[in-house]
Amino acid sequence: MISSPYFFGFLFVIYIVLAILNLFVSYRIFKEEKEIYNLIDFFVYSSSLNFKILKILFGRRSISNKKNLKLLRVNFILAMIVLIFLIVSIFIKI
Repeated sequence: MISSPYFFGFLFVIYIVLAILNLFVSYRIFKEEKEIYNLIDFFVYSSSLNFKILKILFGRRSISNKKNLKLLRVNFILAMIVLIFLIVSIFIKI
Protein backbone atom coordinates (compact mmCIF):
# COMPACT_ATOMS: atom_id res chain seq x y z
CA MET A 1 0.00 0.00 0.00
CA ILE A 2 1.18 3.52 -0.81
CA SER A 3 1.95 5.63 2.23
CA SER A 4 0.17 8.96 2.62
CA PRO A 5 3.02 11.45 1.88
CA TYR A 6 3.82 9.74 -1.42
CA PHE A 7 0.16 9.51 -2.37
CA PHE A 8 -0.38 13.19 -1.56
CA GLY A 9 2.73 14.23 -3.51
CA PHE A 10 1.69 12.13 -6.50
CA LEU A 11 -1.80 13.65 -6.50
CA PHE A 12 -0.38 17.14 -6.10
CA VAL A 13 1.87 16.73 -9.15
CA ILE A 14 -1.05 15.39 -11.21
CA TYR A 15 -3.19 18.34 -10.11
CA ILE A 16 -0.50 20.86 -11.13
CA VAL A 17 -0.20 19.19 -14.56
CA LEU A 18 -3.99 19.32 -15.00
CA ALA A 19 -4.07 22.99 -14.00
CA ILE A 20 -1.39 23.85 -16.57
CA LEU A 21 -3.26 21.85 -19.21
CA ASN A 22 -6.42 23.74 -18.30
CA LEU A 23 -4.64 27.07 -18.83
CA PHE A 24 -3.31 25.88 -22.18
CA VAL A 25 -6.73 24.67 -23.41
CA SER A 26 -8.42 27.87 -22.17
CA TYR A 27 -5.83 29.94 -24.01
CA ARG A 28 -6.44 27.98 -27.22
CA ILE A 29 -10.22 28.39 -26.91
CA PHE A 30 -10.06 32.14 -26.35
CA LYS A 31 -7.47 32.56 -29.10
CA GLU A 32 -9.70 30.70 -31.60
CA GLU A 33 -12.76 32.68 -30.53
CA LYS A 34 -10.83 35.96 -31.03
CA GLU A 35 -11.36 37.05 -27.41
CA ILE A 36 -7.63 37.58 -26.89
CA TYR A 37 -4.73 38.31 -29.20
CA ASN A 38 -1.66 37.06 -27.35
CA LEU A 39 -0.49 35.48 -24.12
CA ILE A 40 -0.18 38.83 -22.35
CA ASP A 41 -3.87 39.56 -23.04
CA PHE A 42 -4.74 36.16 -21.61
CA PHE A 43 -3.03 36.91 -18.30
CA VAL A 44 -4.17 40.54 -18.12
CA TYR A 45 -7.82 39.72 -18.75
CA SER A 46 -7.83 36.41 -16.88
CA SER A 47 -10.19 37.64 -14.17
CA SER A 48 -12.93 38.47 -16.67
CA LEU A 49 -12.20 35.38 -18.76
CA ASN A 50 -12.91 33.07 -15.82
CA PHE A 51 -16.63 33.79 -16.04
CA LYS A 52 -16.58 33.22 -19.80
CA ILE A 53 -14.77 29.90 -19.44
CA LEU A 54 -17.38 28.73 -16.93
CA LYS A 55 -20.16 29.60 -19.38
CA ILE A 56 -18.34 27.64 -22.08
CA LEU A 57 -17.65 24.75 -19.71
CA PHE A 58 -21.26 24.35 -18.63
CA GLY A 59 -22.70 24.80 -22.13
CA ARG A 60 -24.31 28.22 -21.83
CA ARG A 61 -22.09 29.52 -24.60
CA SER A 62 -21.09 27.55 -27.68
CA ILE A 63 -17.69 27.50 -29.33
CA SER A 64 -16.64 26.48 -32.80
CA ASN A 65 -14.05 23.82 -31.86
CA LYS A 66 -15.82 20.93 -30.12
CA LYS A 67 -12.54 19.03 -29.62
CA ASN A 68 -11.21 21.75 -27.30
CA LEU A 69 -14.54 21.86 -25.48
CA LYS A 70 -14.45 18.12 -24.85
CA LEU A 71 -10.81 18.33 -23.73
CA LEU A 72 -11.67 21.20 -21.37
CA ARG A 73 -14.57 19.29 -19.83
CA VAL A 74 -12.57 16.07 -19.34
CA ASN A 75 -9.69 18.06 -17.86
CA PHE A 76 -12.05 19.89 -15.50
CA ILE A 77 -13.65 16.65 -14.29
CA LEU A 78 -10.27 14.99 -13.74
CA ALA A 79 -8.96 18.03 -11.88
CA MET A 80 -11.99 18.04 -9.58
CA ILE A 81 -11.60 14.32 -8.87
CA VAL A 82 -7.91 14.78 -8.04
CA LEU A 83 -8.73 17.81 -5.88
CA ILE A 84 -11.30 15.78 -3.92
CA PHE A 85 -8.73 13.01 -3.41
CA LEU A 86 -6.20 15.62 -2.24
CA ILE A 87 -8.62 17.01 0.31
CA VAL A 88 -9.57 13.55 1.52
CA SER A 89 -5.92 12.49 1.78
CA ILE A 90 -5.22 15.48 4.04
CA PHE A 91 -7.85 14.45 6.59
CA ILE A 92 -7.80 10.66 6.20
CA LYS A 93 -4.61 8.65 6.16
CA ILE A 94 -4.60 6.62 2.95
